[in-house]
Amino acid sequence: MAVLKKINLAKAFAALDEAWSPRIGGDINDFQLKLVKLDGAFHWHHHEEEDELFLVVRGTLRMKLRDENGGDIVLGPGEYIVVPHGVEHCPVAEPTCEVVLFERNTTLNTGNVENERTIREPGVFERPLMTGDPVETWAAGYRAARQFNASLFDGVRHAANTSSLGS
Repeated sequence: MAVLKKINLAKAFAALDEAWSPRIGGDINDFQLKLVKLDGAFHWHHHEEEDELFLVVRGTLRMKLRDENGGDIVLGPGEYIVVPHGVEHCPVAEPTCEVVLFERNTTLNTGNVENERTIREPGVFERPLMTGDPVETWAAGYRAARQFNASLFDGVRHAANTSSLGS
């Protein structure tokens, strides 16, 4: 059985050293929760198939949008925006901010643009972030959750196969 722990966002964001380099905070079915520090402007891009949720935890984020999409939207702590797939956008931190992203696990951070900021495989936290046992790391919790989900689905699959035999 998996042991669940709460995550301290302040510790998680303190562990981020590099701006515009998202880290996976957890998997939720086919989606990922990512944490990222933003500093200055990114670049204009869009995602062909994926929607993105940007939740500002600290700082100010200006989501630049084209006029046909309503123009710029400024977000402060506790505010979020969902950018639908196909909508061109340009995140700008004013001056820096901390953001939680919620998006499909197939989402490339730079969307339709490939450049020096493209990150094909975001990292997973390796430093201790969980409250409670300081020896336990985020990566260990992440691996344990994945193993638990795999064994849970194997058990459900086995139960479905054995119950259909009795019919």
